[in-house]
Amino acid sequence: MSEVERLSAWHGLCRLEAHAAPDSVPFYEKLGWVMVDAGKSCPLMARDISSHDDSGSGGGFPRR
Repeated sequence: MSEVERLSAWHGLCRLEAHAAPDSVPFYEKLGWVMVDAGKSCPLMARDISSHDDSGSGGGFPRR
C-alpha cells in the first residue's frame, strides 16, 4: 500500500479514497486510513498523502 501512496503522491495526488469491505476496515485503519462515510454497505475510507518533493529523490519515476 505504501507504494501506491508513493506513486500517487508522485503524480500529484493529495488524497486517496477507497470503498472497503466492512471486514477490511481495521486493515485500512492500521495503515493510517480513516473512515469518512460509514453509511454504505462498503464504507468509504480515505488517506491524505504528501505530494512528492522536487529534490530529485522521487524514485526515478517521470513526472507527468
